[in-house]
Amino acid sequence: MRTAWRPVSGKLFSKGITFREEEEKMAINPTSIIPYLGIFLAAVLEGEIVFAGACVLVTLGKLDPIGVFAAGALGGSAGDQAYFYLFRGRLRGWLGRFSAWRHNRHRMDYFVEKNSTIMILACRFLPGLRIIIQAACAHAGVTPIKFSALSLVGSAAWAGAILLGVAYFGPEIFGRFGVKGDWVSLIPALFLIGLFLCVRFIIKMKGNPGKAPSSDSLVNSVL
Repeated sequence: MRTAWRPVSGKLFSKGITFREEEEKMAINPTSIIPYLGIFLAAVLEGEIVFAGACVLVTLGKLDPIGVFAAGALGGSAGDQAYFYLFRGRLRGWLGRFSAWRHNRHRMDYFVEKNSTIMILACRFLPGLRIIIQAACAHAGVTPIKFSALSLVGSAAWAGAILLGVAYFGPEIFGRFGVKGDWVSLIPALFLIGLFLCVRFIIKMKGNPGKAPSSDSLVNSVL
């Protein structure tokens, strides 16, 4: 005959855990949310450096991997969508300030219509083109549902790729070569940060060699 679970002498389920102890375990410490809030806000702006650093702290047991992933993915998508909806509304006329945009807007719209899906998914992996891609999608009439859904998928892929590379695959690969230690995850983190910085530099300098990058050169780099 199965015995029903019930409180006995102030204990929870007869396991020796008082109700007060269980409530204390379930209570959320407000200060524990601060690191994840910082990761979220950094991802809204750009966030590669902050997120890679957070992944290093995951390997040290200082942060929860699920919390870091969720904060990075949601923050990245929130930033993308904020720019997208601003360019659909109040900032739509601001694009006309750039000569490259005025001269190529029809060509840009056609390009986005053909490649909008891959552009939105790759947006987080192309630092330096993020705002331009969102503006182009808004101007070309990409539907909000499509943009929001693909933005979430792309940001999740971005966060997952960095987290797995820094916190799991990177240390595992270096460990096979005898490179071990608590801070070995710094190596893949620095590598990814350097990679993102190189991509940003190449994009900004494309089509404008020997000169300071401008907004018009960024528009041209998309095309």
